[in-house]
Amino acid sequence: MEQQQKGQEDVGWLDLVMIKNACFICGLTSLCVNHIDTIGKLGKIKVCVAYEYKGEKIEYIPIDRQNCKPIYEEFEGWELPNGITTYEQLPENAKKYIEFIEQYTKVKIKYIGIGADEKETIVK
Repeated sequence: MEQQQKGQEDVGWLDLVMIKNACFICGLTSLCVNHIDTIGKLGKIKVCVAYEYKGEKIEYIPIDRQNCKPIYEEFEGWELPNGITTYEQLPENAKKYIEFIEQYTKVKIKYIGIGADEKETIVK
């Protein structure tokens, strides 16, 4: 596993190559993103958008995954303000992250978890 910043030992970066593949195979029409409140506090957020495999950049999951190196896109973190209830109230960096996931996977994000309680969910 790639060395992560202090405090990020339990975080595995989002692998959009796998998510896009799962969306296609399963015919998903919407996604849910949880822990937007926690992810934003990490400072820099990485998202895997491709792999380096045998010296080439690929955007599919090869059978020989042990010899792949993830290629990441980085996003700036954010701090969620208290009391938000709508997508429009999210910080710009959080919206950029969410919109990037939608553009890459070509699947809309419908639910956004912004806290620990089930009521802390934005329906987009």
